[in-house]
Amino acid sequence: MVGGYVVNFSVYLGSEGENQRIHGLGYDVVMNMVHPFLNRNHHLYFENLFSSLISLDHLLNQQTYPCSTMRCTRKDLPPHAKNKFHGPGETAVRQRSTPLFM
Repeated sequence: MVGGYVVNFSVYLGSEGENQRIHGLGYDVVMNMVHPFLNRNHHLYFENLFSSLISLDHLLNQQTYPCSTMRCTRKDLPPHAKNKFHGPGETAVRQRSTPLFM
């Protein structure tokens, strides 16, 4: 949103047939939605349904700074970032080059 207005949206209508998703649906949704705003030093906030390390890396490489929650059970997380949360309010901080896990 910019100034309280929706500037881009997409309605999910189900499977797209023959299209192969290389990095998954969440990655495709994020990259398609943010495409007009890449390389402009914008900050992007989204929830864990759409987050993955590959999407974070690709956004950072295009001068777009992501901030997202991430499920600690994601298969693409490094071992030191998995299963670090044991109860409400507990946090752990880990960093893999640029992405920071809190």
